[in-house]
Amino acid sequence: MHPTYQASTHRQISLHDGWELISVAPGSYQNPEQLASETTRWLAASVPGTVMQALQRHQPWDFNAPPNADEHDWWYRCTFAAPASMEGKHYTLAFEGLATVADVWLNGKLILQAENMFRAYEVDVTPLLTERNELHLHFHSLAALLAQKRPRPRWRTNLVEQQQLRWFRTTLLGKIPGWSPPVQAVGPWRPISLVERSTLVIEHLHIRPKVQENTGVVSLDLRARSLDGDVPSRVTLRLGETTVALQVQTDTPSTFALTGEARLNDVALWWPHTHGQQPRYPASIQLYYPDTVVEIDCGSLAFRTLELCTAQEGFSLHVNGATIFCRGACWTPLNMVTLTASPQEYREALLTIKNAGMNMIRVGGTMVYEDEAFYTLCDELGILVWQDFMFANMEYPVTQEDFLANVQAECKQVLQRLQRHASLVLLCGNSEIAQQVAMLGLPEERWSNAFFDQLLPELCQSYTDAPYWSSTPNGGALPFQVNAGTSNYQGVGAYLRPLEDARQSGVRFATECLSFANIPEDQTLDLFLKPNQSPVHHPRWKARVPRDNGPGWDFDDIRDYYLEKLFRVEPMKLRYADMQRYLALGRVTTGEVMASVFAEWRRQRSSCQGGLIWFYRDLWPGAGWGVVDSTGYPKAPYYYLRRILAPTTCFFTDEGLSGLSLHLVNDTEYNIPAVVQLTRYRLPGTLLETANAEILLPACSAQELHAEKLFGHFLDLTYAFRFGPPGQDLVVATLSAQETGQVLGEAFYFPHQGLPNTREQSVGLQAHARPLEDGSYELHIKTEQFAQSVAIRANQYLPEENYFHMRPGSEKIVRLVPMGKKSSLWGSLSALNSMNDININIYKGTASG
Repeated sequence: MHPTYQASTHRQISLHDGWELISVAPGSYQNPEQLASETTRWLAASVPGTVMQALQRHQPWDFNAPPNADEHDWWYRCTFAAPASMEGKHYTLAFEGLATVADVWLNGKLILQAENMFRAYEVDVTPLLTERNELHLHFHSLAALLAQKRPRPRWRTNLVEQQQLRWFRTTLLGKIPGWSPPVQAVGPWRPISLVERSTLVIEHLHIRPKVQENTGVVSLDLRARSLDGDVPSRVTLRLGETTVALQVQTDTPSTFALTGEARLNDVALWWPHTHGQQPRYPASIQLYYPDTVVEIDCGSLAFRTLELCTAQEGFSLHVNGATIFCRGACWTPLNMVTLTASPQEYREALLTIKNAGMNMIRVGGTMVYEDEAFYTLCDELGILVWQDFMFANMEYPVTQEDFLANVQAECKQVLQRLQRHASLVLLCGNSEIAQQVAMLGLPEERWSNAFFDQLLPELCQSYTDAPYWSSTPNGGALPFQVNAGTSNYQGVGAYLRPLEDARQSGVRFATECLSFANIPEDQTLDLFLKPNQSPVHHPRWKARVPRDNGPGWDFDDIRDYYLEKLFRVEPMKLRYADMQRYLALGRVTTGEVMASVFAEWRRQRSSCQGGLIWFYRDLWPGAGWGVVDSTGYPKAPYYYLRRILAPTTCFFTDEGLSGLSLHLVNDTEYNIPAVVQLTRYRLPGTLLETANAEILLPACSAQELHAEKLFGHFLDLTYAFRFGPPGQDLVVATLSAQETGQVLGEAFYFPHQGLPNTREQSVGLQAHARPLEDGSYELHIKTEQFAQSVAIRANQYLPEENYFHMRPGSEKIVRLVPMGKKSSLWGSLSALNSMNDININIYKGTASG
């Protein structure tokens, strides 16, 4: 039976109505009959859903003090009618996710004992169905199970407090005190359905697209069981407009196998969105019987080649022969309570990622495997997926036969489900196990085991062409050596290294980096702080600031360290005197730092081939690691990243005595004739000099220009020689397309140490918004003087660009997109170097957009 592919003669009957749940003491009831005395305490529940979701519905709880669902046993129940006509059909109950140790009873009979929230289960219930059916789910108390005596691990992790979690296949979310909200995953978190099948049951379907020269090849291996004894007389595989015949081999009178290949000449290749298009081809299998044709929908397939290059301790991913600078973030579930999301919620989140120029998402080992809709959308949008298996930081008992069989079944299901997705480009055995053991000082032979080094990579290779990496971080003399293999780079960040460390460390590929307590916007602060509760030191704030277990600091302290370095102010004194100014500087600090690091990593001469920020999105409202808050609203760093990660962009690096370098990057598949303009200013707004140059940006290229060469004379732009006072306060580069004049990138450089920290009474900002026919607004912004980190705040509208600098005398147009229902626009603009905010003026009338 196959959980992913369904035939046209199959029908899924969702069992999502009429569910109730009840909590009982651990072990108090062993079967449904014993629940007969419980007549009044049952609560309505959602399926798919979790216990915490149901409790929130009936007895609203606060994230700061939620109930502990792991301390109880939980019973779910519902009744459902059997299908009207059942003759000649086969029925299974399909459970796509049960968290975590659960028994399932149908009509008083125990039909399933599940012990892995990551596995899907199917049970044949054809002989058990009656006209009216009663289904019970019994979720055992994880706290009680953890209290049972089991062999101890040979080494301990600091990630979680309960070491025996290693025995249970459940998410670590909710169990990591340093950064995860204390919300436990308990219940039927993914759909339950009654699956009706006629004609055949799919036992195995292996479909693997690949590229041979310019030809797309799909190899197929299907095993099926006939329900009526008939075997198809002819079978075809349709791929786009191409149809090929498959061989039918009868194994037994009731089972048969199909094998074959479909070839598509001159196939269009699939690329990450930063580098090209995402053509996909619908695929399906047709089985011809005397009286019917059964079709198996195989989804849309895409073709690309993959190569992981690790020569000379490097780590680079090559797609279709091109080296890809992979940039993005580590994914977190969009809803911490349910661990699931709707297709529309996935689409909105992934579009936000794409619009930031991010081309890779990592699903880490402390999370959950995502829903099919997530991977399908990544295929559609051209977002690469680094997929960890759900193992992290612990010594898992993979030498125990039962545990090994359990996780092998889990991994096979994951691979079976994900094998056809072009977005899947790397599989990783685990998160931080090698690092954890090595940091404890244990010998190298203990850093891994046969499961991660042999069994799992062999299993992966049998399903997909996605490269396998045993653990991250890994590579070099020590697993956490940042200039070899993959690293969790926190040099600029938790280890308080200067910005120059991003280059000096020689990072090859950062699978986690740039962890900061990123301050959200005021409307998000209002979700967990009351008006009289000040940010930063209120307990509600501190409870949501990420921290590692053990150290005497948290990630607020890390942000404040760089705030002081960049702006030359003391954070504690600033909080004391002007909290709003502190929050404004804190918001942009982490964005400035992230942009500086990625500027180093995207240079033509950089050793780095990828960086993934830890996290993309917060798990709950607060100053979390996410560059997007838990409601999906971008924080300031998101916009800094949007500019530095764009497929085509420009940025400066300070090369000291070697001068100021301007870097031009074009990841796209097109050559772009462009114009570079360099301008020097004396602040607040005096133009000193302008230089222009026409230049070609070749496809998939990066280049480095010497700024003073463009000006044509020595200017000491980096103020390294210091022959007198600086000759300028600001240098601006603008990269534009020759044909259209469209601005492709803009970069700002401040020769002094740090960023400007003074304020003018006014910098001459003006802002007018014009409504468009689609419900959005076009915001026209002008400034007379230099405007620093201009922040747009608009009620119920999301700016497509924000927290940007504006050179003196410049104009900018920003689209404001409505969030939810259309409403009247009101808002304001602020600049870090201006004492006064300005209101947005609204033009009357509607412009075509």
